[in-house]
Amino acid sequence: MHQPSGTPDWRDFYAGAPQPGHSAVPGRFGASSSSPGATLPHLQSGSQQFPQSPAPQSWGQPQWGANAPNASLAVRLKPVRGLGTATIVLGCALTGAHVLQALTSFSAARQYSEALTTWGSTAQVHTAYDAVSALTALLGLATFVVACLWLHRARGNSEVIHPAQRHDRSRFWLWVGWFVPIACLVYPYRVVRDVAHGSDSSRRLSGLPSLDLWWGLWVAGLVTSRIADRTFPWSGDPSLERLSRLGAVESLDALVTVAALVVWVGIVRWITARQEEARVGAASAPGVPPAW
Repeated sequence: MHQPSGTPDWRDFYAGAPQPGHSAVPGRFGASSSSPGATLPHLQSGSQQFPQSPAPQSWGQPQWGANAPNASLAVRLKPVRGLGTATIVLGCALTGAHVLQALTSFSAARQYSEALTTWGSTAQVHTAYDAVSALTALLGLATFVVACLWLHRARGNSEVIHPAQRHDRSRFWLWVGWFVPIACLVYPYRVVRDVAHGSDSSRRLSGLPSLDLWWGLWVAGLVTSRIADRTFPWSGDPSLERLSRLGAVESLDALVTVAALVVWVGIVRWITARQEEARVGAASAPGVPPAW
C-alpha cells in the first residue's frame, strides 16, 4: 500500500532504517537532516541515552538509609512494661499470701492439736490456714506463668539489644528449669543473669540488684517451704511435735519470701527499664517511621 510522501512511517522511529523518498521527520525527535535514512541523534549507535527511571520500591520494604538499623531494632524489640508490672503485682500478692499463711498458722496449730487429742484426727478441722494455703497455691501458679511470660519476652529483647551476650540455657529451660531436680538450683539463676546482662549494651550493669543475693534467698525459701510441707503434710495427720513447730516454720518462710521479693522486684524493674529505654530510643530515632 502506497503511503503519501512526507507521512512518517513506523520505521522512522528506528535508527538505520532509511526510507526511500523520505526524510526524517523534522523537529519530531530533534532530527534536522534532510537526507534519506538520517538517524535520530539520540538513537545513534554508541551514544544511546535512555532516561533512567528510579527502581520502584517494594511495598512493605521501606528504605530508611542510615537509620535502617534503628528501625529494625524498634520493630524487633517488644514492650515488656505491662508483663513486668503484672509480675511484680502477682509477686507481691503471693508474698502477702505467705505472710497471711504464717499469721494463721499459730491458731491452726492449736486447733489441730486439740482435734488430735480429742478425736485422734484432724480430718474434721477446717481453718483459715487451710483456705490461705489453697489461695497461696493458686497465686503461685499464676505468678509462675506471668513471670515466665515476662522473662520469655525479655529474653528475646536481650538477644536484640546485645547479640554478643551468650545465653547458657535455651528458652525451654526458662519454663521447666524451675521444676527439674538439681537443675532448679542453677538453671533459673543463669537464665535471669543472662537476660539482665543482655539488657544493658553498655555492660556496666549500673544499679542492678545483686543476683546472687536474690538467688540465695530463693533457694532458702525452697528449703523453708519444704520444711513447712513436711511439718503439716497434705495427706495424713501430723504429729503433735510437728504441729508445735508449724508457726515458727511458716514465719521463717514468710520472712525469707519477703526478702527475696524485695530483691526480685528490683531486678524486674531494672531489666524492664533498660529494655524500655532501648525500645523507645530506637523508635524515636530520626528517620524511623512511626509504628501503626
